[in-house]
Amino acid sequence: MNNLRQKLLGGLDGNAYYSIIMEPLWAVFGGMIFFYQPLYMKHLNVTEVQMGFLNSLAATLAVITSFIAGPITDRFGRKRTTLVFDLICWSMTMFVWAISQNYWYFLLAVVLNSFNKISYISWTCLSIEDTEEDKRVYFFSLIMIINLASGIFAPLAGILVEKIGVVNAMRLIYGLGCISMTAMFFIRNKFVKETGIGKRMMKEHSEFSVKDKIRDYKEAIVYFYNSKVTLLMFFILLIGQLQMSFLYFQSVYLKDIIGIKESLTSIVPGISAVVNLMVYFVFMDKLRRVGDKKAYFMV
Repeated sequence: MNNLRQKLLGGLDGNAYYSIIMEPLWAVFGGMIFFYQPLYMKHLNVTEVQMGFLNSLAATLAVITSFIAGPITDRFGRKRTTLVFDLICWSMTMFVWAISQNYWYFLLAVVLNSFNKISYISWTCLSIEDTEEDKRVYFFSLIMIINLASGIFAPLAGILVEKIGVVNAMRLIYGLGCISMTAMFFIRNKFVKETGIGKRMMKEHSEFSVKDKIRDYKEAIVYFYNSKVTLLMFFILLIGQLQMSFLYFQSVYLKDIIGIKESLTSIVPGISAVVNLMVYFVFMDKLRRVGDKKAYFMV
C-alpha cells in the first residue's frame, strides 16, 4: 500500500495528501456545473446581457477579494479560513444555484462565489506550506490532473439533460454538488492541521492593521511594476482570463448558433478533457527536456 501511495502520490503526506484524496469530491461536480449554466439561466429567463453583466461582476469581485485574501488568511489561519470561505463560496453558492428562480438568485450566487479567491489562497497555503519543496510539483500536477479529468464527467450532465431537461438536471447536479462539497470540506478539515507558517502568521497578525496592509500592497505594486517577468505573466494570465470569459457562452453558441441538441453539447468539454489529459501525459515530459523558457514559449 505504501509503495502504491508513493507511486501515485509522489510520497505526499499530511495536508497535501488529504487535499489530494478529497479533491475528487469537488472536481466531479466542478467539471459539470459551469458548462450548462448559461443554458440553465436562459431557461430561467435571464438574458444574455444580464449574463454578461454577472460575468463581469464576478471578475471585478474576484479582484477585490484577492486583495483581502492574504490578510484574512494570516489573521485567522489557513485551516479556519479555508473551511469558512469554502462553505460560503461553494456550499452556499451551490445551494443558491440549485433553487434559483430568476436573475436575482444568480446575482446573489456571484457575490457568494467571489469569495473563492480567499479560500483558494488559504487552501493553497494550507496544502503545501508544510510540504517539502521538491514534492510540491507532484501536488500541483495531481491537482491539475484531477481537475482536467473532471471534464470527462460533463457528458453525464448531458444524459441528465436528455432525460429530465436542463432546469431539473442542473438543480439535481447543483444539489448533489452542494452535498458532496460540503462533506468534503468538513472531512478534510477534520484531518488537516494548521501549518507552522500559519501559526506564526496568526500570532504576528493578531491585530489587523489596515494601514500596514495598505503599505504592504504599495510595496507589492511597486515590485510588480518594476518586474518585467511578473508584468509579462500578468498579461498572459489576463489573456487567459479573457478567453475563459468568452468560453462562458460556449453552450449557448453550440445550441443557438450551431444548432447542436442541448443534451449533446456536453460532448465538447468531455472531448476537451480527454485531449488535455493526452497532451499532458504525452508532451509534458518532452517539454521538460527542452527547458522551462523554450517550453513556455512553445506552449
